[in-house]
Amino acid sequence: MGETMIDSDVRKFAEYLGCDPKLAQDLYFDLDVSLALDDENKGDVRREFEALTIVTSKLASAPQTLESLPDHCNALRFTLQAEGTDLLASVMQLHQKAEEAVGFGKMKLTEETSGSRANLKADKIADFVAAVFLSTGRSVTFGTKPEDSSEPSTPFGRAVREALTIFKVYRKSDIPHLTPKPAHWKRPAERISRKSQKPN
Repeated sequence: MGETMIDSDVRKFAEYLGCDPKLAQDLYFDLDVSLALDDENKGDVRREFEALTIVTSKLASAPQTLESLPDHCNALRFTLQAEGTDLLASVMQLHQKAEEAVGFGKMKLTEETSGSRANLKADKIADFVAAVFLSTGRSVTFGTKPEDSSEPSTPFGRAVREALTIFKVYRKSDIPHLTPKPAHWKRPAERISRKSQKPN
């Protein structure tokens, strides 16, 4: 039988926690953690957005270019018109559609890089950590140190903080060239801890 492939980050987290890497990998798959962390889609959207922005810019100047041609330079346009195609109107419609696509792309990129997207990733990691904790008989509890409320006082909080670093979940930054900082552990750990508590 072939050995189960273990993601290197999952293995690192399992080693940190001292649990079975296969168990951690199974939970990682079951919870679709990799889908939440996948930034490839963001890169694709950015590349397409940049290409469409260039196309839109070219289309914006196309009507002026066509209109600046002398009247006697119209054989090709006349042929198209005879076939029922108004080139100038078609270019303007295409420009409008391209502008709409660029607007959608801008909105999509904003959504992909927003703080809420980072929060979703952090919550997914905290959910994964909670699943590993519950599967290994550990308590999913939240707490902070009395002298420093940014420091976790429970094993679960410390594990969430470590997992956010291992799985490279970063805070949103307005300055792209700065070294990114891991997302803060506190809110996701508190949210998932509350969610994991069974009602009496």
